[in-house]
Amino acid sequence: INPTAQILSCSYSKISPKELLGINAFDLKRVLKFDPEFLDEGQEHQHDSSVVSTASKIEGEFNHEMLLRWIERLVVEDGANLYRYKGVLAVKGK
Repeated sequence: INPTAQILSCSYSKISPKELLGINAFDLKRVLKFDPEFLDEGQEHQHDSSVVSTASKIEGEFNHEMLLRWIERLVVEDGANLYRYKGVLAVKGK
């Protein structure tokens, strides 16, 4: 859990998207200060046994349009089964 994350109160999930999106909250230098092993590929994670984790490391840049189509297909086909996803991507031309 990010100890520097801002806590926002809401009721019944009613909150302006502006409070959640585009806030540039991720700062690698700040993360490494409180979690020096953040980039360690051998770092252990604990999950509920019903949760499966996967990771990929791909060299190069993604094609923006193909990436959008893949994400859309993933959400449409498996969205109900996706608990959390995150990543750092290099998108060509962006």
